[in-house]
Amino acid sequence: MNYQRVYDQICDRGKTREKVDGVYYEQHHITPRCMGGDDSPENLVNLTAREHFICHWLLARIYPTNRSLVYTLWLMCSCKSRGQKRYVPSSRIYQEAKEFRTRLGHSDNTKQKIRDTKKGCKSSEETKQKMRLSHLGVKRQSPSEETKNKIRQGNKGKTISQESIQNWKKSRKSNLERKRSISG
Repeated sequence: MNYQRVYDQICDRGKTREKVDGVYYEQHHITPRCMGGDDSPENLVNLTAREHFICHWLLARIYPTNRSLVYTLWLMCSCKSRGQKRYVPSSRIYQEAKEFRTRLGHSDNTKQKIRDTKKGCKSSEETKQKMRLSHLGVKRQSPSEETKNKIRQGNKGKTISQESIQNWKKSRKSNLERKRSISG
């Protein structure tokens, strides 16, 4: 398949599209900024959320060694954003994005930032043991009473919005329903 041709067709269709009320659109850079594109009107096009996602999927396939494009696809697959009606990728697309991202790894600049952040930090023996176990696939035990008390003390005096409480309840309820449907 000619990914570039499909990408160009989607962008061309977006250039000539008349905006329709009630339809959600996202702005897309035809030539990505990481490849020298700018914010000029000639380089911007309005796409539906699905078209936008597909364009970034195609860009990652056209330029599989471009970290910025691969990372953008990965973010679109894995991150949720308030107020944006994102396309939910299939498991096949998610796997492909994850493989692209894993194959490229971190840039040298990012690796240096991670090293700088961790410089001077010492992990306790208990933490090192927990990390070893997690890498072996061993489930970790629930936190100790001491840890629970530290968390409680840290949260003392903090207020939680009603919206956060409602979201937590909805999430908990849907998780319980999903567990019940799986267990039969």
